[in-house]
Amino acid sequence: MGEGCRHLAGACQRTQLMRFLALNLQAPLASFGGTAVDHYGITRPFPAASMLTGLLGNALGYQRSETEKLTELQERLIFGAFYRETCPEQIRDYQTVQLRGETSWTTDGTRAERKGASGDSTHIRYRDYLTDLDLYIVLTLMPAEKSPTLDNLVQALERPARPLSLGRKTCLPSEPLLLPPALRFQEAATPAEAALNLAGALPFRKREKEAEAKKRNRNTSPAIHLMRPALPAERGLTDTGAHPPAGLATITDERNWQGGFHGGSRQIVIEKLPVRTELSEKETTIGVSGEPT
Repeated sequence: MGEGCRHLAGACQRTQLMRFLALNLQAPLASFGGTAVDHYGITRPFPAASMLTGLLGNALGYQRSETEKLTELQERLIFGAFYRETCPEQIRDYQTVQLRGETSWTTDGTRAERKGASGDSTHIRYRDYLTDLDLYIVLTLMPAEKSPTLDNLVQALERPARPLSLGRKTCLPSEPLLLPPALRFQEAATPAEAALNLAGALPFRKREKEAEAKKRNRNTSPAIHLMRPALPAERGLTDTGAHPPAGLATITDERNWQGGFHGGSRQIVIEKLPVRTELSEKETTIGVSGEPT
C-alpha cells in the first residue's frame, strides 16, 4: 500500500478534507492500456495509475531513468475519474508489419539492433482505442506537503517539459488538461465526493442540454459514471464472503518503474452516482452517462 492509500484510509476515518486537482482529458483517440494477451492490446475505459504517473512525470520533466521519483509519485497519487455522458466507444486498429532487420532507439537511450524474421511472414497485431474522449480526473498527492505539490503540477501542466499524450504517443489531447481556475480545485474527503462536487459545478454544453431534456422527460436524475479507489471498509470483502459493492474489481495498473513491468494489484469501484442539482434552465450540471464498456 502506497503513501496515498494510507492517507486516504486515515482521511476516511477522520472525515478529513483533502485538496483535489481537477483535469479534463479530451482527445479524438485515447488508449488506457490493460493486460495485453498475445497480440491484442486492449484499452480500459479509465486510465491506469501508471498512465497518470507517466503523464504527470512527463509534464514535470522526469526522465524514465528517474525510477525513484516516478515510484514515489505513483505511491502518493490518489485519483478518481468520471464521464459526464456515455463512455466513449472503442475501435480496434488492425496493424501489420514485416519485421526486417533494422536499428532503432529504445526508451532508455540505447540502440537496439533487430535481425529480422527468418521468412517473409507478416506480423499481425490489434490495438484498441477510445474515441472522442471527454473524461474528468480528480487527483491529489499525499502527503500534500511533499514535493511535487498540486501547485507544482499546475505549473507543469501549464508549461509541460515535453509533449503530453493520453496513452499511446499518437493520442494527443485536443484541449488543455487544466480546467479554468474557478473549477480547478475541489475540497473533499474522498475522490467520489470531489468528483460529485466538480460534476455539480460544471456548465452545460449544447449536447448535454439536449440529453438533459430527454432525461427530464423520463423523470430521471443526471448521473456520472465514476471509477474510484475502494475504501478501506470495502477492500477484501470478496475474500471474506461479505457482499461487496456491485462495481468492485481488482486490477493491475501500477508499474514497477525500476523493473520496467506492471505488478501487484489494487481494488477499485466503478459506479453510477446521481448528481445533486436543481433542474432549471440556468443550472450548472452534467448530461447523461452510459455504462462503461
